[in-house]
Amino acid sequence: MARRYQELVAWQLADELRERIVALTEESPAARDSRFSEHIRECASAVPANLAEGFCRYSHKQFAHFAVIARSSLAETQVRLKDGSDRHYLSRETYQELFRLANRAMIAITRLHTYLRTHPDPTFPPRNRA
Repeated sequence: MARRYQELVAWQLADELRERIVALTEESPAARDSRFSEHIRECASAVPANLAEGFCRYSHKQFAHFAVIARSSLAETQVRLKDGSDRHYLSRETYQELFRLANRAMIAITRLHTYLRTHPDPTFPPRNRA
């Protein structure tokens, strides 16, 4: 059981993708297109941010909701990667590598979401009500 959101494989993969996209938009032809760079960074950053926020919620149901939002942001990131590839901002190899990483993150988030929806919230010891 993860005690910190950084221990979640889904978060780790999403954060790696975010880091790679930030680097891409600083060093590639994408750096010259500030609108594209801003959009892809925003949607890529939203994925680990939503997983972290959901992790800190009090119930699996709330966390699952944020996992859905993270998945949606990840899908948008994949679309923007395709757009960047079409604009020749990244090589075909880089596109494929980042898309595969995004797919791995999508699978991990989907599995996390499934777990959250099918397992009851952990029970916590009752508080002393003195």
